[in-house]
Amino acid sequence: MTDVIIIAQNEGEHVQKILDSIDPTWLVIYVADRCTDDTIRKLDAIRKKRDNIIVIDTTGMELKGRQTSTCRNLGLKFTDPTHDVLFLDGDRYCVEGSVKEAIDDCTTDTLCFPLQDDTRTKDSFRIYYGCVNCEFFSCGLFFRRYAIDKIIRWQGSLFNTELQAEWGIEDTALGDLCYHLNLTSALTDKCKLRGSFDRNNISKTARLKRFMFREPLNVKWH
Repeated sequence: MTDVIIIAQNEGEHVQKILDSIDPTWLVIYVADRCTDDTIRKLDAIRKKRDNIIVIDTTGMELKGRQTSTCRNLGLKFTDPTHDVLFLDGDRYCVEGSVKEAIDDCTTDTLCFPLQDDTRTKDSFRIYYGCVNCEFFSCGLFFRRYAIDKIIRWQGSLFNTELQAEWGIEDTALGDLCYHLNLTSALTDKCKLRGSFDRNNISKTARLKRFMFREPLNVKWH
């Protein structure tokens, strides 16, 4: 079985489309991160018809800055501890193929989902997995439960909260850790998610933090 965690900040316009991308029998945990739009209202209306959607409103948690790892870890607490987990960003709904087909077809421990406008291919993902130019991104990311458990045993949480403040490294660092822990990964060709990557340059501070995180790991340095 698969549970789904969606994290979003003011993505109310995409609520219905992202829910439509997911098998209606799957449990959905929607983490609404300090939303000021109509996200909560739309989710409340949908929940009147569906009883398998959990909404977490972080407004009262006094969070500041980027909290992507915190929100994903928070959502994970509400999943069934025996289920696999799919993580989606709130604006990354399926525009081509099928999310369920991608997961049903998955033969690896983790699986990344490409976007509409995406330079990654299955071959490039395989080549760069474990490298500095790792293509492991969290806009759409699936984990087998045993992979989640293995990562948590190593670092205490699935997503590293110490790396979330600087954009662009919390997911590639997670890819580094997956490689270090001998977890297999791939990029699916069964589904594409909405959008493109609107940023591709990380700061020097972020790059340094990533390299420091990688230092004790068994990863590739080319």
